[in-house]
Amino acid sequence: MKKRSIQRIIYFLSLILVIPICSAQEPEYSQFRGEVVDASSNKPLVFATLGVDGTNISTITNSEGEFLLKV
Repeated sequence: MKKRSIQRIIYFLSLILVIPICSAQEPEYSQFRGEVVDASSNKPLVFATLGVDGTNISTITNSEGEFLLKV
């Protein structure tokens, strides 16, 4: 009886340790980075919104007109 209890405890602890390791894998993304500039003045566009048509994936440019989009 005591041996069975110890086996169950070891099994339970091993599950607790293995599940987070398995779920810690990061999904793969395609990354697109660049800079958005005004066509006439060639100055960076600050806080411009970029989006992927037909999805809810979007980002904005930073204070230097740069962006990073993960898809």
